[in-house]
Amino acid sequence: MKKWAMGLLGLLLIVPILAVGSLGWRLLQHEQKSRESLTRTVMQAQAEMLAQKLGGIAQRLERQTLAELAALPAKDRLKQLEALAASRPLYRQAFFHQPGRGLLLPSAGGPLTRDARDFLQRFEPFFSGRQPWEKAPQEREGRTYESDSLLEGCLPWFDQNQLHLLCWRRDPESQALFGVELELMCLLSEWAPCFANQPQGNFTAVLRDGEDQPIFQMGPSLQTEAADSASAPLGPGFPHWRVDVLSDGRPAGVRNLRIFYGLLLGSLLAALFSGEALLLWQARRHYLDAQRKTLFVSNVSHELKTPLTTIRMYAEMLEEGRVPEEGQRARYLHVIGEECRRLTRLVNNVLDFSRIEQHRRTYRPSRVDVAELARSLADQQELRCREKGVRLVREIPGEPVWRLTDRDALEQALLNLLDNALKYGGGEVRVRVSRGPGEAAVEVLDRGPGIPAGRREKIFEKFYRDDDTLTTAIAGSGLGLTIARGLLRDQGGDVRYLPREGGGSCFQIHLKENT
Repeated sequence: MKKWAMGLLGLLLIVPILAVGSLGWRLLQHEQKSRESLTRTVMQAQAEMLAQKLGGIAQRLERQTLAELAALPAKDRLKQLEALAASRPLYRQAFFHQPGRGLLLPSAGGPLTRDARDFLQRFEPFFSGRQPWEKAPQEREGRTYESDSLLEGCLPWFDQNQLHLLCWRRDPESQALFGVELELMCLLSEWAPCFANQPQGNFTAVLRDGEDQPIFQMGPSLQTEAADSASAPLGPGFPHWRVDVLSDGRPAGVRNLRIFYGLLLGSLLAALFSGEALLLWQARRHYLDAQRKTLFVSNVSHELKTPLTTIRMYAEMLEEGRVPEEGQRARYLHVIGEECRRLTRLVNNVLDFSRIEQHRRTYRPSRVDVAELARSLADQQELRCREKGVRLVREIPGEPVWRLTDRDALEQALLNLLDNALKYGGGEVRVRVSRGPGEAAVEVLDRGPGIPAGRREKIFEKFYRDDDTLTTAIAGSGLGLTIARGLLRDQGGDVRYLPREGGGSCFQIHLKENT
């Protein structure tokens, strides 16, 4: 072939590649601008949605507080108010102001606790009359968020750069003012589940207070200056508090470059399309796996943080002597114990998952009475079921059902199924032990929403959660069913899912005769 023909052939190959590359580049620029605009819109929508959700929770608690204040009888209102404040962790300090007599609660003339002294100092402008209750200034140092009636309201007030929430009510006949200061830590514990899941997309959501300090965060840590952001105020009840949604935008740029080079290389050699498709498939698998692991770490972190917050709050209240009643102290200690046991179950699940994944889990088979083990675990969960309003039904034979298996592994698997059923039980959990030809079965049944047909095997995959959405109210790590099946299959058993007649789920543990 002559040189000019070779040059022409080379030109004919290069020109289409350059043309496709140029067109692809322009299309990618346009696509990137569209994606950036869409990302900003989605980020703003997520920030506003989360801010509305948090504000709705706060307004619900404030309406509940105002309703309880309004329900106090006029007779013995002072004693009733003091008893109400002592019985609710949400109420930090109660007050009662009578025209002509002054402040009766907390009593300015008697001995005061440190909290009572701080309360009087914080709200002194209101009790002294220098600041009206109905119309507080809309300034940095304080602003009100009231109902339509001038007889009651919820007042946010700043003292020493700290936000304090006060719910008050005025008696229309006696003109007495009474109310309670809300415990901000209790409100934050109500908000904590809203940050228990990974936000949709490659975003980070942060709740910031009036001093621009982060209170809650979900998603990877990003530098605010280097990230795109969208903000939404939390509402008039929380001045200067806001929800920020951040994104670094890097995954979109990497994806666009991959498409651009794919177009160039594909124009040169069509055979590379199969290799590119395989690489993309593998990259997607790795990306999904990494995303699930990130979600798992986020969920476990929040599952650890939520009980720790409760334990710390109640422990501090007990340490500071803010719980005078013996029965209430016992209830707080019971809650602390339950949260500690919850942390133990979570840590055991994580350790078992790690050992199963690395094939380092050792088993010590012994003769185990399956019926006695199921009965013991059901008895242990009885109090927990009553607290959640779940009816626990046992269908366990009186005679022993012996099987050769690792007792600790079987107990952990059954406990994971019971824990799962209590989360989604729908009011009833049933534990059933039966014996069939060559095998024994332990069934955990509930009346929850059930599992769609296409997901009944996916629920046993690691990190998978069927209810994994931004607004789900049920926390979890996505490991319980995976661990249960792994522990039993390693010993020749299995865990299976079946839909329950009448609605709900049925998880079956199968133990063969030689297991």
